[in-house]
Amino acid sequence: AVTNQLVGEVGVGSSPAHVVVSADGSKAYVTNFDPNIGRVYAVNTTSMIVSKTILALPYMKLGHGARLSHDGRYLYVCNTGTDLITVIQTANDSAVAHIPVAPNVPPFGSSIYTPYQVAVRNDDRFVYATLYGRGLVCVIERNGDVFTFRDTIRVGTRPIQCEVTRDQRYLYVCNQGSGNVSVIDAQTNRFLMNIENVGTGPHGVDISEDSRTAYVTCENVRGEPPHHPVKGSTDPGFLVLIDVGSQSVIKRIEVGGFAAGVAVFPGKGN
Repeated sequence: AVTNQLVGEVGVGSSPAHVVVSADGSKAYVTNFDPNIGRVYAVNTTSMIVSKTILALPYMKLGHGARLSHDGRYLYVCNTGTDLITVIQTANDSAVAHIPVAPNVPPFGSSIYTPYQVAVRNDDRFVYATLYGRGLVCVIERNGDVFTFRDTIRVGTRPIQCEVTRDQRYLYVCNQGSGNVSVIDAQTNRFLMNIENVGTGPHGVDISEDSRTAYVTCENVRGEPPHHPVKGSTDPGFLVLIDVGSQSVIKRIEVGGFAAGVAVFPGKGN
């Protein structure tokens, strides 16, 4: 990350989706968007070798977003093919729970809600998952080693990524379909407002360490035209800065086409 040079690589299946790294940097977890077999790869980042392939059929399928708990004990994986959140214990890299994202999800899952990405409150009490297929955010409560579905919160259309401010006050949700960002009170887990005029296809979000600025990427596929001529047919995407204090857009910057994920450095990343 200092020299921007490639230092190693490892094969992690045909459809790697999301990568999360342990706090000490020694281990990476990679989800795989394989339509047939749900799997998560644990990678030793020093040797760049897959240390374990975690399987949990039929519960884990079409895994996409993942996040680690802040205490490092658990990895949460969104299974878009089963409507379940798989909880993996990092001590032995094994699945220990599969949490339904709604009350009507059957024991072996369904494919209605399609959970996409996870965010975890800093105290590890609440875990949030965007439900792309239904315009909702799922709330899961952790009490020690027990995980319980608590509620769903209505947001915009096709929510993708979400993130909690470091001070635990707000959860921001990127609504790809409705072109806005939903703000949820992360203390009461209640919807507060939608921030409009964000742009076409809000996708990724990360937040500054001081909890003052949210950074949102917009895909801008067939959206607003660029400010200047571009080569090829891809319109540039946008990086949008949101002031947390006023809950308003303060700046928009053109970036590469189909802007998806974003990470603030230094910081935990997303």
